[in-house]
Amino acid sequence: VYILDFGLAKSLDVRVNLTKVGESVGAIYFVSPEQARGDADGADPRSDIYMLGATLYFALTGQFPFDGLNMDAVRAQVLEGRLTMPSRRAPQAKLPVELDWIVLRCMKLDREERFGSAAEMAEAISQVIRKQERQYGDAPSIGDIAGPDKVSGDDEARTVSVVEADHGQHLGVKLVLCSAD
Repeated sequence: VYILDFGLAKSLDVRVNLTKVGESVGAIYFVSPEQARGDADGADPRSDIYMLGATLYFALTGQFPFDGLNMDAVRAQVLEGRLTMPSRRAPQAKLPVELDWIVLRCMKLDREERFGSAAEMAEAISQVIRKQERQYGDAPSIGDIAGPDKVSGDDEARTVSVVEADHGQHLGVKLVLCSAD
């Protein structure tokens, strides 16, 4: 599974420290509760799972998971952890309830309750996609999505699955999982 550009990364090499201890970094709409608290020691790969869940929330709904009049209001909502399910936030998208569960698990306030790894999260998404394919038919090929002129025969992506949400404005969001043979 390939995920591109979170826009924020933390080196796991303890000798590299580009920020000050306690400093909060990143777009407040996507930061984990531990990062919103400025807890540098509390941030770990599960913080990335939280941010991935927030990104998925935005991709599925077209809206930030939390919103407020200013950064402090948004930070307070992140720290409170009460989240509206994506399917309720964007009912016109007709999202599978399983995607709600995945996003909510990614964005749990307690990081111990989040997916343990991106691979575990990807497997949960793949299960949703397989269920959708059984119910509605096979997903389009990568050529159908990107266009045949954008896919070479040597492309690493051999299989593609798609979850698509239409936000009522003819704005489609496609979550594409590519697996290599």
